[in-house]
Amino acid sequence: MKLNVILSGMLPSPVAAAAPELRVALAGLPRRSWGVVERLRVEGPEAAWLDALGIGVGERVMVLRRAPLGGPFHVRTATGAEFAIEARCAERIDVVPVRADASAPT
Repeated sequence: MKLNVILSGMLPSPVAAAAPELRVALAGLPRRSWGVVERLRVEGPEAAWLDALGIGVGERVMVLRRAPLGGPFHVRTATGAEFAIEARCAERIDVVPVRADASAPT
């Protein structure tokens, strides 16, 4: 069974209906900054894997580290779970950065 996931839509505050120019790939999110997932441009096993991790639209994520030479990204979710995500996958997860003064978990 092939899963196609391209999700977008209304998000809870503070990022509801973000303008496309505010959206960045997870790979472009500054280290130690929170972002809210707005859209996933993945399909098949990659979509199923992200769903199993609980990474979906509306989830807050933070890039903790980037491996050198195009290696994986170490990511934390708002629930405190931490995962390594391949760079090519991180490029297909669109997030809206959350202001530092917004209520984001630490």
